[in-house]
Amino acid sequence: MLHDGEVIRPDLGIPECRFFVEVDHLTWHSRRETSANDRRRDLKARASGFHIERVSDVALDEDLDGTVENLWMQFQSLV
Repeated sequence: MLHDGEVIRPDLGIPECRFFVEVDHLTWHSRRETSANDRRRDLKARASGFHIERVSDVALDEDLDGTVENLWMQFQSLV
């Protein structure tokens, strides 16, 4: 839950560490308004003490291992 009471439902994450991953897919993130709303929500989440990383479905499809490794390194830099 964000500082203003808004509830978010990230795609993946480690709640106890406040680290979350959002996977962007063309079907759900193709419109400008949708992207702007996601960015607004990410900013609010960061202001509430959460760390949000966004990856594309293409990154997961084309380089799952590399994407997961990069996310892991990003997480490790926070703890």
